[in-house]
Amino acid sequence: MSKSFLRILAALLVCALPLFVTAQTRTSVGLALSMGTINAESQQAMGSFVLTSFYLPTLEPEYKQDVKVVVRGPAGWNRGQPLEFEVAGVAPAEGYWSYTGAEEVPLLSGRYSAEAVIDGKILRSEISVDATRRLEVPQIQSIQNSGTSRLSLRWRSVAGAEVYLVGIYDAEGNELAQTTSADAEEGFSGLQLKAGASYYAQVIAFSHDPNFSVEQFAQLPSQVNVAYDLEEFGLK
Repeated sequence: MSKSFLRILAALLVCALPLFVTAQTRTSVGLALSMGTINAESQQAMGSFVLTSFYLPTLEPEYKQDVKVVVRGPAGWNRGQPLEFEVAGVAPAEGYWSYTGAEEVPLLSGRYSAEAVIDGKILRSEISVDATRRLEVPQIQSIQNSGTSRLSLRWRSVAGAEVYLVGIYDAEGNELAQTTSADAEEGFSGLQLKAGASYYAQVIAFSHDPNFSVEQFAQLPSQVNVAYDLEEFGLK
């Protein structure tokens, strides 16, 4: 299920979502780091949510580069080791791009830093986070279908959640439908579900919308917490 969750989070990067920023703004330094807790049913504080964003407007549109990001945290986080991941073939879209990652490593309160080298420049960002801040799980309460093409979901509203990412997936984790919602219910149409097959519905709650435009780059919150619920279902 972890791979599916990572794939869903990565899909956020290509979604054009509305943004409501309430966090304190920060000066744009070329790289911005945001961390937060991941909460799932019966697994409180199961992981660390990592969001890094880059802003280099001087790069040419056709420029591409593999970018390695190194994240370091307080003593004991990630077994005392830095978290490293690579974004392959990064191409700036108006000088802006971002990468979302998640690790099943409990978040610890304290200071975190991210470092990356882009176009020969060393970029660095430092933040402080509070691991006691969590979102409750948006428990899926009902999944109802009207034939094989229409489906409706209802879930528990979560205090502090700004936006929900709702998705339908087949048994192999392939995305069949996905949308965002500010409410605690969502409907899908135009599906091609099959009787007797197994499917998954997933709802991810975010304390802040993790999508930012170039103009909103400096408003990336230092902490973004997420919580999710995943339910298997078949057609009734």
